Amino acid sequence: MLYVQACIKTPAYATPTVADKKEPGAAVDMACNCYLEVIDTKSNVVVASTGPLEPSRAQKEFPSGYFPGSGGGFQYVEDESGETRVRIIDIKLVGAK
Repeated sequence: MLYVQACIKTPAYATPTVADKKEPGAAVDMACNCYLEVIDTKSNVVVASTGPLEPSRAQKEFPSGYFPGSGGGFQYVEDESGETRVRIIDIKLVGAK
């Protein structure tokens, strides 16, 4: 399986407003949509897809890295005390019934 994360720009990408400059995170969220696709490389078929998500939400939900040969990934997160921790994310493909 091949896991692909992509952020695709939206029409708002080229037109930030004055309000966007006051809240930079809001401008990024409006400027692109993020997707996570899982592709079966043997059959060249997309077997799972999620998105569009705003970048701020995708950053919280999508792994920032993957463990090769597995469906697992990880994120670096900061806990309440400011310590950096590694959060393990197990990705499972569940078929529709």
